[in-house]
Amino acid sequence: MSAVPLASPVEAYFEVANRCNSKCATCPLTFDPQERAHNLTFEEFVKLVEQLPHLKRAVMHGIGEPLLNRDLPSMVRHLKQRDVYVLFNSNAALLTDARQRALIDCGLDEFRVSIDGSTPETYIKVRGIAAFELVIANVAAMVHLKRELGETNPRISFWVTGMRENLPELPGVIELAARIGVDEVYLQRMVFSNIGLAVEEQSIFRGYREEAERIIAEAETLADRLGVTFRGSGAPTLPQMATRCPAVSPRSPASRTATSSWATTSRTACQPRGRASATSSFEIGCTAPSRTTPAEIVGWAGACSAAPS
Repeated sequence: MSAVPLASPVEAYFEVANRCNSKCATCPLTFDPQERAHNLTFEEFVKLVEQLPHLKRAVMHGIGEPLLNRDLPSMVRHLKQRDVYVLFNSNAALLTDARQRALIDCGLDEFRVSIDGSTPETYIKVRGIAAFELVIANVAAMVHLKRELGETNPRISFWVTGMRENLPELPGVIELAARIGVDEVYLQRMVFSNIGLAVEEQSIFRGYREEAERIIAEAETLADRLGVTFRGSGAPTLPQMATRCPAVSPRSPASRTATSSWATTSRTACQPRGRASATSSFEIGCTAPSRTTPAEIVGWAGACSAAPS
């Protein structure tokens, strides 16, 4: 029987940079970088996009910080000219006024900020750099600039990787979002990789579930009162964020669907066996699990730029 080619993917992950300016205590890049530093060039990016004629959704991050790539706004603009929905996660430490304006101008749909705490102390413990105040100031400035320009995009949201170290600060993240005008906060589960803080002892499901459910419920109530949208990534309901998520290696494709394909930042590609699907994903140097529902992708807790939906 001859092999059936996979359908042209409608979703792609582009790792535009494989280095980061953070030193997250849950990230394999902090402890064991395995590739030479590389930023995807605009020319390389265009060639990749040309191979994806049915692309509808693009996530512009992998394991590195997207804002390290100076071509990022041009890449987003190129995708928007093809009517592709574009988003990425960032630590926002490099979100200067010039970058804020460039990301608004290029038509970016979503800008997701990995925050992981509501205090400088927890932020540096989890994310490895003393940049909490800078990040909050940068995000607040972008919210203000959007309003000043009369723009609704990009949607700006906070993302928290839940672990025992930072979950008690989840209500504080909700309050912080409301104070500076961030409309959405997302909680994602940590996936163990046995490095740094990404260990089972930091999980919120075993021996901590009752406390985790209490904190999540408190955050839900607070979000309702303050008018902040609060959701979980990779679970049907927020309380289920406190249930076990299967452990996978952040570098392993084991949790991907059989229809996924991806390429590394060295431009090599892999095409796994499997039945073609209309929702096939094409992942460019991405290390995150694939889509779990039509609207959600489980974020893996390792990268500064985790890959949620």
